[in-house]
Amino acid sequence: MAGGAGLARQFAQTRTQILRQRRDADTLRREFAGMRARMLQERPAAPGRFHLKSDPGGVTDIEFLVHYNVLLHAHAHPELARLTPTVQILDQLAQSGLLPAQAADMLRACYFAFRNRIHELNLQEQEPLAPAEEFAPERAQVRALWREAFGADA
Repeated sequence: MAGGAGLARQFAQTRTQILRQRRDADTLRREFAGMRARMLQERPAAPGRFHLKSDPGGVTDIEFLVHYNVLLHAHAHPELARLTPTVQILDQLAQSGLLPAQAADMLRACYFAFRNRIHELNLQEQEPLAPAEEFAPERAQVRALWREAFGADA
């Protein structure tokens, strides 16, 4: 964001107010699942390949899970509204008891593994695609948490 310190403070206050609004869990769940379904329709999977960011079980699903929990719980846990990095939010979700520590650890490990591979591919000027089997166990774990949160596959 560009601008002076006053504008940055205003933005932070507005962001916090929006994040801390109480939301209906069922509506929020449907909206997140619907948004993700539309994204997947726009970018179909490449056969035999795993797009580390946008395919089911990848970075986007992890980020959706994290931000869904922020919007769902920030009204009662204001510390969630102050954080922006995905990994810090995961840590806070676990510390607050909103996400089991084992689930947070798994999501963090998958997030780092996917992001590291994306960075390697970026340095080689390649798309963030990996053979489908390369991250099969990690994807399965992320998808299981997705199903638990949203009731259907991404």
